[in-house]
Amino acid sequence: MKKLKFLAFVAFLITFTTIFSSCKKEDEDKKETSTSIATEYAFTEIVFKDLYNQAVRGMLIAHDSVTGGTKSVNLSGNCATLTIIPFDLLTFPKEITINFGTSNCLCDDGVYRRGEIFITTTGWYEDSSTVINITPKNYFVNENYIDGTKIITNKGKNTNGNLVFNLVIKGKVSNSRGTRTLTSARENEWIEGDSTIFNPFDDVYMIRGGGEGTTAKNESYKFVINSALRVQTNCKWITEGSLTITFDKLVFLVNYGDGTCDPNATVYVNGYSYPITIGQ
Repeated sequence: MKKLKFLAFVAFLITFTTIFSSCKKEDEDKKETSTSIATEYAFTEIVFKDLYNQAVRGMLIAHDSVTGGTKSVNLSGNCATLTIIPFDLLTFPKEITINFGTSNCLCDDGVYRRGEIFITTTGWYEDSSTVINITPKNYFVNENYIDGTKIITNKGKNTNGNLVFNLVIKGKVSNSRGTRTLTSARENEWIEGDSTIFNPFDDVYMIRGGGEGTTAKNESYKFVINSALRVQTNCKWITEGSLTITFDKLVFLVNYGDGTCDPNATVYVNGYSYPITIGQ
């Protein structure tokens, strides 16, 4: 009888250990998958944020250049030249080209760039109803190849008195580790810096919306912004807000913090939290 009880206990212990090990492995798999996808998404996001910043900076400098009658314009620490056609205040559409050259150049923000950004616009950036098309060509940021399109539409001011822009992104980022894609529709609310229109470095936007993407491992995911993401032109990372990412049957939350400019975020999945660090 004692032997039977002992054997039953051993069987129970083996079963419990197997189930516990299986659950632990499942938790580890969820941790690895969620943190990997969250990091990949954030990486892709900040690369396209940089493209947006460069294009908007180019447009604002173009406006200032035309206003002052200065045709020869350099930007990004003399790494890029700006071409504006036609060169006047009132004729639209305009074609604006930001050319960083064919070799890497260390720009004034500590980032290496090469290639071109082509912009076609129906008006100036701050003018209501302006539609801006942004297309990179052979464009690299720190050896990350950026391809695709961004379409910005100025929707005018909201009830808070802030300019709002609709933004559609469809593009990809490639490097030695693989290719990532991003498709997104969102709203950018310009909450700070609009009073200093020709100084792009003090601008702050709150971003709402969602989209989908793929990682370098070709993992497809979808995301929805829960709490507006705060982005600042003087910080390359997302500094605040949260979003939910769905991959297959796995759903997890990513929180970007309280406004501090740093590469840190936290992933929440299956009752656990995991810190991640976002690079470029």
